[in-house]
Amino acid sequence: PAEEYARYVAARAALRQPAPRIEFVHSDAGSKPYARQIQDLFGGYVGTTVDAAALGREVTDLYGRGNLETLDYSIGRDAAGRRGLDFSARRNSWGPNYLRVGLALQDDFSGRTAFNAAGRLLFTELNTLGAESVWDVRIGSAPRLATELYLPFSNVRRWFVAPHGEIEAHNVAQLVDNEQVGEYRVRSASYGLDFGRELGNIGELRAGVARSSGSAAVIIGNTATPREPFDVRAYFVRFSYDHLDSALFPRSGQALTLEWRGEDNLGATLGSDLLTLDWRAAISRGKYTGIGWISGGTTVSGSEANVRAWFPLGGFLNLSGVRADSLAGPYYAVARLIGLRSIGSGGEGVLNVPAYVGLSLEAGNAWATRQDISLGSARRDVALFLGADTYLGPVYIAAGYDDRGHSGFYLFLGRSF
Repeated sequence: PAEEYARYVAARAALRQPAPRIEFVHSDAGSKPYARQIQDLFGGYVGTTVDAAALGREVTDLYGRGNLETLDYSIGRDAAGRRGLDFSARRNSWGPNYLRVGLALQDDFSGRTAFNAAGRLLFTELNTLGAESVWDVRIGSAPRLATELYLPFSNVRRWFVAPHGEIEAHNVAQLVDNEQVGEYRVRSASYGLDFGRELGNIGELRAGVARSSGSAAVIIGNTATPREPFDVRAYFVRFSYDHLDSALFPRSGQALTLEWRGEDNLGATLGSDLLTLDWRAAISRGKYTGIGWISGGTTVSGSEANVRAWFPLGGFLNLSGVRADSLAGPYYAVARLIGLRSIGSGGEGVLNVPAYVGLSLEAGNAWATRQDISLGSARRDVALFLGADTYLGPVYIAAGYDDRGHSGFYLFLGRSF
């Protein structure tokens, strides 16, 4: 009854004590690997009264870095009777090193098949500041070997440096009048150093410099075309924001990546300045989710003939009816409108993981010159797919169709990185 509840609330208010003053921050014996992180992040509370909201945000931030299976705290007393924060942190039972694998199979129903198998090995908690080392390997039509070492300067202010290296090869389509007439093979080796700052757990600002050398040679078409070697020094600035609730099958939130990249060719060919944008947003109601997704890239200045810097297009959700990477150019844009319906979130058999059926409407193209860009020249594609968020990562089975009569079939198992 209202009167009885009012008396209950008044009694609780009378017993409520002022927020306690924090005199120490302590980690239990099982939290020893994280004692420095806890002291760095929460030591500033010593000498202040408890701000539960601020403390909760800090705890969420540390837990959100992904290395902890549990993180908890309580307000306790030490032997001297002082009040403080007692923390308990436990490492992931499946870490601290992680292996992820992925498989991608793409077929255009015309005898052209692309296959790639990939793996990522991640070593975390290399020091008390949370340093990490990541190794990527991919075999197939686009082989790649890459590594990056992430070295944060502090547990509190998340500035970092990241030296990295990469060896890779990929194909770039050679087009005439928007039809593929040949193919380049671009091989490169690169190394560089990035410097950046994390923006909480949802963003990053990063800049860097890299040196890349290699060659581009025609492997299909006029193979008498001379091989084009290159030696490039590149600079970039990238802003990334990701507030999607899932990297694989988002139901809410948005993500944005904006990057400028400048290249100085140390050989005879003119370099290029490139600008790229990628934006996604998701909204859901009940079992249904709508996703808007826009990607684009442009050569701002410099040479439009640098094959190594062309933007590839084609493949699942990148004009799904077009064979993967069979379009390329110094300018590209693609917009997608994706609809998902949840068809499984628990139970027996294959539906014991989140599963979805989806439809994607896509429009875009890659262009050789800025003057070629127009809505009338955009290709229009549609894709139907079945997806599942499994314990090994995402699984997709998809078919795409292009308004110019092309089609494609796709099978993805795990992340393709």
